[in-house]
Amino acid sequence: MITNNFKKLSIIFLLLFPVETILAGDLPIYMGVDYFRMQDKAVPDRLQGLTLRLGYDFNNYLGVEGYASRTDTTKTSYTVSSLNYDVNYKVNYSSGLVLRGNLRFNRNRMALFAFAGMGASNADIEFISANTTIRINETSPVYGVGLDLYGTRRAAITLTAGTYLDKKINGVDTKITSYSLGFTYYFGTPDFSKHY
Repeated sequence: MITNNFKKLSIIFLLLFPVETILAGDLPIYMGVDYFRMQDKAVPDRLQGLTLRLGYDFNNYLGVEGYASRTDTTKTSYTVSSLNYDVNYKVNYSSGLVLRGNLRFNRNRMALFAFAGMGASNADIEFISANTTIRINETSPVYGVGLDLYGTRRAAITLTAGTYLDKKINGVDTKITSYSLGFTYYFGTPDFSKHY
């Protein structure tokens, strides 16, 4: 369940707060937690899950970010060659590394960003009537856009839209897109905050 995943990610997030004193100092290292809704082109229902992000800003305009996501199991239908099957669908993990470009506005209280990189996804599709499970392990380019709205120098509400898998798998056009709402926290004081 999402609640259990959220508890696990929250514990990890809180355990990593000592990183602030060990690593960050004034380095612009940040962490984020996002709730997302994910859509696979072959599946009518949206999956929901959590993403944990860890990033570093090289300067005000360019950074690097790693992410890891997972979803709950969703009972839905899956379309293969115009036939619908009842399935249990779960993304076990989706992870990757992206470059992130930032444009900051309104005295650095708002940042529009775009990201691109490579990701890996692992999903289980259990065909209920056939009692068969297909495991998908794929890599794909990852890209998207987002918005950070800063309430303080170190904390922001983050909105993101991205594509995390876009390729033909076993003859099925698979495109996984995601929309998320999250929270980002900078451990060190980012360069842009001195202009805040």
